[in-house]
Formats: sequence, structure tokens, C-alpha cells
Amino acid sequence: MHSFTDCVFGVFIGAAIWWANSSWDGIPITFSLPSPFYIFVSSTTADDLWSHTVHIGRGLNLGGLLWNWVVGGGWEVPVLLIMICAFLVNQHPQPVDDCPCFEDAIAFASVFFGALLGKWVMLNSEFGTVLQTHVVMPGSGWFWDSTASSWMQIERGWDDVALWWSVAALKMILGKQLTLGVNVMP
Repeated sequence: MHSFTDCVFGVFIGAAIWWANSSWDGIPITFSLPSPFYIFVSSTTADDLWSHTVHIGRGLNLGGLLWNWVVGGGWEVPVLLIMICAFLVNQHPQPVDDCPCFEDAIAFASVFFGALLGKWVMLNSEFGTVLQTHVVMPGSGWFWDSTASSWMQIERGWDDVALWWSVAALKMILGKQLTLGVNVMP
């Protein structure tokens, strides 16, 4: 269904999205006095007179900025997220022939905006406060530390890993109701 060009540009777009969302420091390159680029670098910054480090490819951290907006925002967050998602779904071009990529694009936008909206609800409602105090999956390596107001990672042994996989297998068979409300704290 996809040509070689589609795959190449898909990889390029994926890498560009990762770069824009990441806070990657980039590749550090140090310029010093004998370098031919020293004149350009030293004229643009007021750092050390003899050397300067430039980070090539530093990420834009747009994902962190978006996350901070969702976490710190008020009622404008769900209103804007829902309006933007509905607008994007409405404006997405309908292909002439049936194509699974159309449904995939709609599903991706819905999941992306839904995850952001879910995070906002978890932080701004009583329902979210109740859910954050429980580890839903027994054997998980995470628990909610109410004093630090964040999820904390804990050491897991083989028995914890076996418990996690056993419960995951049972959930696949019996459904999600199996572990709701189970409180597993270290």
C-alpha cells in the first residue's frame, strides 16, 4: 500500500516529531581559538573567551511545554483540547477510496488529546485524587507517594514480575474488573 518514498518520509516525520518533543541535549561540539568557526561562535555569545560548546540538534522540548500547560492550566485546558480535537477530526480530508490510514489518523488524534485531557482530569478533580492513591496493577514497580505528590518507582523482584504478568494474563481473559480498587503499597 505504501511506496518507498512514503516510508522514507514517514521515518523523517517521525524523527522530526521526536526532535520537536524531546529535551535531548544534542551533540556537544566545543570550539576553541584555533577553530575557523570560533569567530562566528564567539561573536554570537559572551561565554568563555577561549572556548565555547555548541549543542547540535538540541531538542525543542515542545512536549514538555505542552505537558506543563496541561498540568498547570485551568478550565481552558479541557475546553481547548476538546475544541481542537473536534476541529481536526472535522477538517481531516476524507480519502476518495477506503483507506485504513484515515481511521488511524482520527484514532491517533483522539488518543493523543484524550491522554492530555485525562491527565488534566486526574490532577483537577476528586476522582483523580482517589485514583492516584492506588496502584491498579499488583506487582507494578510504581506507587503514588502522597507526600511528594508524584509516582515513585520501587525495586521489583522476580515474584513481583511474575505477579504482574499473571494478573495481566487474567485481565486479558476475565477483563479489567479483576484489579480495580486493589491497593498495593510497599
